[in-house]
Amino acid sequence: MTASEAIQNYVQLHSRVFSVESESKAHRSQALDSEIRSIIEQKLGADGDKTLLSGFKSNKTLVIAMQRVNMSLPVCFRTYRVRSNVFLNPTIAQAAAATIADPRLFDPVFLGPPANEFVHANDSFGNPIEQLLHEAQSTFPGRYISCIISIGARHFGLRSLILPTEKDELAAHALAIGCQRTADALEHKFSGFDSLYFRFNIDQGLQAPLIPLTLSQVVTHVRAHVRTATMNRAIQLVTQAIIERPHICSLDALK
Repeated sequence: MTASEAIQNYVQLHSRVFSVESESKAHRSQALDSEIRSIIEQKLGADGDKTLLSGFKSNKTLVIAMQRVNMSLPVCFRTYRVRSNVFLNPTIAQAAAATIADPRLFDPVFLGPPANEFVHANDSFGNPIEQLLHEAQSTFPGRYISCIISIGARHFGLRSLILPTEKDELAAHALAIGCQRTADALEHKFSGFDSLYFRFNIDQGLQAPLIPLTLSQVVTHVRAHVRTATMNRAIQLVTQAIIERPHICSLDALK
């Protein structure tokens, strides 16, 4: 799926899941499941919703969700095998629904057997860089890395001044604040490594959660953001790291 296709599918999913007809959790959950399965069918065919360990020829992918009975540690769904026992092997649609299922907006997703109740990785794990590092350290011990890229959704600015009231905006606000808190901690953690950690997040124009924005308005703010000298430099460094693959540091050094 290209970036343009991903944006188009996301906009369509959001408009249908959060339509007027989908005000209840049950309706939203049904609409979400339907849209996810529609996207999979369009891209992979009628039988494309296979389990994650079915042997997809792609980069290693990790999906994080939470068991409702234990919200302290995330559960990892993988497209690759690891040394530890596989807890569950959900389909693409099941994993996608589980990682999105914010209990403030959607019904939980049940996976099993035995039936386990899953919700999205809570606000503390919305930015899962620490979990990804632990996963990389156990999967690729001793390997070197070139860069770590974190992509945010938006920045809400002064946290004490914006108090959303709608459930969807409240969920987005809480998630964004949790992600930014993690990002701030990671900036400090990786400060000793030059050109290792890059955080891309729109910090101007999208702060107010109660003002609906069109896709064209979002694009305008994104383009203005990436044209700044700081972001232009960061994009150049990331591009260079992806192409040249320098050994910035070992995974072991980040433990």
